[in-house]
Formats: sequence, structure tokens, C-alpha cells
Amino acid sequence: MTLADRAEAHLGPGISGQAGPLLQLLLQALLGPAEPVADLTSGEDGWAQAFDLDTTATPAWLGAALGVSVVSTDLEGQRNEIRARGSARGKLTALTAAAQATLTGQKRVLVTERVDGDPYRIEVITFAPETPDPEATRRALLLAKPAGLLLSYAAPVGKTYRQMKNEGRTYAQLKATGKTYDTLRKELPDG
Repeated sequence: MTLADRAEAHLGPGISGQAGPLLQLLLQALLGPAEPVADLTSGEDGWAQAFDLDTTATPAWLGAALGVSVVSTDLEGQRNEIRARGSARGKLTALTAAAQATLTGQKRVLVTERVDGDPYRIEVITFAPETPDPEATRRALLLAKPAGLLLSYAAPVGKTYRQMKNEGRTYAQLKATGKTYDTLRKELPDG
């Protein structure tokens, strides 16, 4: 039974009789595009079966929902691609790996969650000498970041203010190094 048939049955014989044969055509036009989703979720488990990678009849659809485009045409190949690339999506490891794929050198990526105590802000820093294309890095991060989080991204020449503060040295200790503030700021952090 199609969605259009079910909708017409719910309208009852009074409305169906008054509307005539055009009602079925209208319902088919309105509900026809939703038929594949209805088929996908019509089983005993409903939406759970659509989101179970091992049992879904359309792994490519699930991959698209996870942000993973699949190349393979066979179902098992699609499942394997999603497992390989989609299982870490939204996790810090995926965020770091996405950024590192665009970097050179030591490929340092610093991720700070809950920036200024805000649970929806995340900050990612790579360093200019290791970041040949900061816009490519930003795009890679946006594709890998968890949904709903606001991303701040920067590729400074050297240390950030937060890093300098977190080193725990006093102003007197910094002054004793004989380096200017600008010199200290342009140094890359260890590691």
C-alpha cells in the first residue's frame, strides 16, 4: 500500500467520494517523493533500521547523512567506506586528522574545546609555517567538525596569547630571556 493509498484511507469515504478520482492523483503528487523514505523506515524497527549501517538497504543514503560520499557501487563496499571515513566524524581525532591532511612539517594542530566556558565553541590552531593554504585547512575542519559547534580557526605565525599564558612564566622571567615580546610571540611552541 502506497503512502497515497494510506492517506486516502485515512481521509475516509466521505471526502474520497466527494473529491473524486483527482484526489488520488493529488495525493500521489504530494506523497510520491516520500515513498522511498517510507519504504526505508516501514519495517518493525522504523528509523532504527535506516541508521544501522549493518542492515540498512541504502548505506549511501546513511553515508550522506554522516557527511561521507561513497564511491563504491556494491552495498558492502559502501558500508566499508562509511566505516573507514564516517565513524570518527565529529570527534576530535577526525578534526585533527582533517587539519593535518592539509599541513606540512610537524603538522601541529591544537584543539581547545569549550572556549571561554562555552560548550558550543571550539578553537583550532595550526601554525603558519606548517599551513600552506589556511583556507583549505578551514574547509577541511568545517567538514569534520561536530554539528552545532562554532569553529574558530587561526594559523598564527607563532604562539597564541593563551599558549604564552599557559607556559606559566612571569613577566620578569620573560623579560630575563632578553627577547622582545614580538620575538617570543613568533616562536613556535615545543612539540
